[in-house]
Parts: sequence; C-alpha cells; structure tokens
Amino acid sequence: MSTDTPSAADQLLIGHAYRHGFTVTAKMLEVWRNRRLLPGNVPGGGLGRGKGSTSTPAPESFDLVLGLARHAGRGKRPADVALLLFDEELPVPEQTVRAAFTAAVDTLTVPGDDAPDTDPDQRLDDLADHIADTGLTVTMVPARARRIDEGIARLARAAGHTWPPPELTAFDKNPGPPTATPKDAALAAAAAAINGTMSLEDIGYLLRAMNPTATANPIASLVETTRNDVPEFANAVLTEDNHLALGPVRDARDHLRDLAATAPLQDLARTWKTAAGVRQWALDLCGRVEEELATGQLGGAALEWMNGRYAMAGLAVLSTLKERDRPPVQHALDALVLLYQLGEFHRSTSAFPAASGTFSPPRGCCRHPSASSSRTSSAGTRPLPGRGRCQTGLVASKARPRTGRGPGGPKERAMGEISIERQHLDHLLADSASTYGAPYQRAFAELAAAHRGRPVAEILPLLRRAADEALLGFTDADLREQAQAISTGERYVLRVTVA
Repeated sequence: MSTDTPSAADQLLIGHAYRHGFTVTAKMLEVWRNRRLLPGNVPGGGLGRGKGSTSTPAPESFDLVLGLARHAGRGKRPADVALLLFDEELPVPEQTVRAAFTAAVDTLTVPGDDAPDTDPDQRLDDLADHIADTGLTVTMVPARARRIDEGIARLARAAGHTWPPPELTAFDKNPGPPTATPKDAALAAAAAAINGTMSLEDIGYLLRAMNPTATANPIASLVETTRNDVPEFANAVLTEDNHLALGPVRDARDHLRDLAATAPLQDLARTWKTAAGVRQWALDLCGRVEEELATGQLGGAALEWMNGRYAMAGLAVLSTLKERDRPPVQHALDALVLLYQLGEFHRSTSAFPAASGTFSPPRGCCRHPSASSSRTSSAGTRPLPGRGRCQTGLVASKARPRTGRGPGGPKERAMGEISIERQHLDHLLADSASTYGAPYQRAFAELAAAHRGRPVAEILPLLRRAADEALLGFTDADLREQAQAISTGERYVLRVTVA
C-alpha cells in the first residue's frame, strides 16, 4: 500500500540504490512489486515506532533493485524487464520469469486466432486468402546474406570455378531452382503454427528457398526422401500423411507455452545463453566473411559460411540477420524453440534407437546435437570401427582420430561410436525432461563456446571433470582428442547408438 513516507525496509532499498548511483523512490518500488518484478518485504515480527509490525527487505531485493534501476523505465514492458534481469542471472521471481517466456510465445499471432474453433481446413483456406489479399510474405534471405552469397559466387567464378558446385547435383534427387515463394513460406509457417505439423515436402521447399542460388541442395533432398530412404525411422517420427509432428498434433505455440510453464529454470537459462551465443557467432561469421570478400580472397570464414549454408547453422544465420536488434521477448522465443528441439532429439532417439547424435561446435559458440538416420551425405562423417568398455558399463567405441575433408565438406576430426543403454542416455545428452544434472553434452557445448583457441592443457582437466561427473569413462586419449578439437574449432563428431 502506498504511503507518503517509505517504510524502514523500503528506505534500506532506496539507500542501497543511492549508494550505487541510482535514484529509486517508494513509488517505483510499489510499481515493481505490483508487476511482480520485486518481492515484498518480509515481516520481522517486531514493533515499529508506531507500534506496528516491522519488516525487512527480502535478501534478493537488494540485487534486484539495482537491476531494476538499470533496466526499468517509462514505456518498458514488464516482460522485457524481467528477461533482462534473467539474462543477468538476477533472482527474478520464478512466476515472473515463466510469465515473460509465455508472453514471448504470445507474440506469435496468426490471423484467425480470435476464432480458434473454426474448422482447421477452413481456417487454412481463409489464411491463404488473407495472405493473397494483404501481400503478407516472409523474408527468406535477408539482404546481407544475399550480398555475401553473391560475393562468394563472384570470387569463385573469377578464380575459374563453376558456381554453384556441380558436384552437389549427384547428391540431390530433386535438383533444380527453388519454387517456393515468400507467400508460400508465410502460409507454410502459419499452417505449422496452427497445426503443429509440417510436411516433409514443405520443409524441403523452404530449405531450397532459403538457399535460392543453389541449383542442388543435398540436405533438402535428404529431408524430402526420408520416407523412401529410411522407412523404419520415418514410421517412428512422421504422421501417416508424411508430416513431421511437433509432439502431439496441436497448435505448436501450445508446446512452447508448456515449456515456458514447466521446464526447469536452469534449462531455460542454458538455452537462453546458447541462443545468445548462436546469434553472436552468426554476426561474427558475417563480419569475417565480409572482410574476406573485401580483400578479394576467400578463406576459412567463407568456407564456414558455405558449409553452414545448407545446414541448421545457415538457418541460424538467416534468422539472426532478419532482425538487427532482437528484443528480449524474441530472444526468449529463440530459447524456447531451442529447448523444444533438444527435447525432440531425445524423443527421436528413444523412438528409434539407431538415431545418432553429433557434437559439432561452430566457431565461437556451441551447436547442439541433432538426430539423424543412418544415412550420411557426402560431406558427412562416418563411424570408425573398434570398441572399448567404459567404467560405468556403458559401451563406447575407440578409434584413432582422423582429420580430412569429404567432398565439399569441412575439415573434421572423427571420433568413434559410443553405444549407450537407453536409461543412461541422459548421462551423455542434455534432456529437459530428465532430472540428471551433469550431462556430458552440456559441458562439452559450454566448453566449446568458451574455450576455442585456449591451450589443450587448459581444456583437458575440464573435460575430464565433466566426464567423471557424467559417469562416462573416456580414456585420456579420448579426452585429449576432444580438447584438441575444441581448441582448434574443428568439427568434432560423436556418433551415438542407443542400445
């Protein structure tokens, strides 16, 4: 309740802020509490000067007041402020954090949301008409990415190379220029949000449209031919009409809202920071490629760009470039999508034990494992033979590492297979649904993000501690190979088989 004179507890907070260079008033404290950004004072049980009970600030209030003084202000949305505090690892009330992540999902609106009971087919027809009438489109390739693509093509042709590389055509069963339009993309994205599914054909179309200068796209081809190439895997993860379902078939936004409400806060924090790392990596890559284009010489950055252009890394770059200044709620949405993808990876490996995972840190940030079938593209890696036994009873292969290039592929350091019993999978791979607290993937990704370029001797004990905590018996040679890959930024592959 507002009063003219701040309580003794509030005076402590006001004075704390003043000593740190901020002006905070009793009214500001009241507003922050009403918005659930700041906890109330804790009753102390004693008597004040007016014979009423005294109270003291909650311990976390002192740090929160400083954060709020930095970030809150006229016109700032409470959800944005809560997320900025969350980013600084300040003790924002959990209910407020979850409400902010839910608000991020609520920014995803589709025409017809005000009539959710409309027949789905009718709603899609109405949506198609709305897109046609309004000219609604989706930016497939931001201008900066187009300029980089054009610059690489120009220098490659000037050096006497055929561009795009004709060799890729052999690995694409449906070669040819993209046919999906920005309006098609807008309809496909909206339909996926409403139904929680997307057909493999649409996914392939969109992958091709997001790399429009490529006359062949092996990754899109792998997606489009999943049903024919690996029917057992397709039966486990696809609907009968060849759609990839985002969990139980329903509005995809509901899946994200569920994560916002139930995912452990530490998982939300990790994916929040990972999303920030991916964004920073993408911007850094663009800058490095543009420097090479300015010199007229294609180097490592251009190679990294070209390899990622056909894969998830390339999609991350395009997403980053669509918004120069990404507001906190959009960053929260990125984190939820990433957390959802990690959960789906785990569910895929459970449904189809032959699925494999890849640790592949791009330069400057971590890239999380992704499920795949036993198929491998020409630029992919293949498992090496040999096997040894871990201390935990998990079975892992052991092989000599090799460094090389597949046709058109990046420099790679290969690692042997690891075969793990399903109940121990969360020892290796991070899973938001698991209570296991020390998965090796999480530690590997964090080290890859923070220690590229650092000495192997510095990275090795950190990996050894992570392996011990995850109860994985990697040998010293295994860990040294991993540390070398993190240090140099090379692709490092671990093929996982679930027993």
